[in-house]
Amino acid sequence: MKLKLAVLFGIFIFGTLLRTVNLESNPANLSPAELELGMYLQGIVKYNAGLLRLPFAIVYSLTIPVTVFLIWSYAGKTRRLISDSGLWTGLFLAVSPWHILLSRRAEAPWNYWGQVSLNGFLERFMASLSPEYLFFTGDPVFLLTGNSGLLLSITLILVFVSLIWSKKIDRLFYISLFLILSGSILGSLAVNLGDSRPLMMSLWGWTVMSGWAASKISGKTGIGLMILVFSFQTLTTVQNIFIHAKRTSESQPEYILKSVAEYVVENQKNYQKIVVLDIHPQTRNYLIWYSANMVDKNKLVVDRFRNEFVDAGILYIGKADELDRRIGGLTTIREFFLPGGARILAAGIK
Repeated sequence: MKLKLAVLFGIFIFGTLLRTVNLESNPANLSPAELELGMYLQGIVKYNAGLLRLPFAIVYSLTIPVTVFLIWSYAGKTRRLISDSGLWTGLFLAVSPWHILLSRRAEAPWNYWGQVSLNGFLERFMASLSPEYLFFTGDPVFLLTGNSGLLLSITLILVFVSLIWSKKIDRLFYISLFLILSGSILGSLAVNLGDSRPLMMSLWGWTVMSGWAASKISGKTGIGLMILVFSFQTLTTVQNIFIHAKRTSESQPEYILKSVAEYVVENQKNYQKIVVLDIHPQTRNYLIWYSANMVDKNKLVVDRFRNEFVDAGILYIGKADELDRRIGGLTTIREFFLPGGARILAAGIK
């Protein structure tokens, strides 16, 4: 038992590192939900995204040993490491891209009740269980998978092989099946099926099933298959964290406000007012957060263009077409580019 606890501790440390490395800068953007929480806790986190996300990353990391202990409690313990379904599940959970991506955001695991609908429920439910959606949906740019397709990719092979080799289907298999079906039903109530959070229980069930499957495989062929599966999962995870997720977060509209905030802080002393047309619904809070409250809120006006702002000594920041439509002849001072290619201009009064 001491050896198993030592292995579990190693899995926990490994999983925690994957969830906390570069936590402040990756994801690169601050989501609207994170911003709302961060502004509420600004006195504690000091406008630091890493500090804001750290408690969530730690809690998610703790779910790894908790899951293993629950499996040991329900399924019992085996003497051999290779046949321990709890440790295999913990290992898969530690490197699961869906679990890691959820753990690196300071967001509640379920916040989609406002988008729940029975319309189209059956189609979403069937899609959530389809092999194409769960295992084979790859990312066309990064070739592996954008979100592990949502789940386990080639571990579907592992489940099939174990069902063929296993002499009996035990309690843990039925528990994982219950989690998959229950989680799919709950997750399919949400309109946005592609998000991992509504399907979290189902994804957990698939991970438990993969751990159960791994514990049923033995021999050199089985060990080789396990090495292949684990290597693929780890490679997919690294790709998700350091390439796909980072680029995706840098493509979000609110990310550009980081550069805008830096420019405002550097140049606000030169202007009587800085008028920012609403680039994002929470533009003002984003500018405050990204500037660490260094922006002069007395000068900053976040609003649609109004005639009273037409005066000397004003800097306008907004999308190029909107600025040109509302007041032409402005001198462009600085350009920023949104992910879709639209230009944001910092422009002075004509």
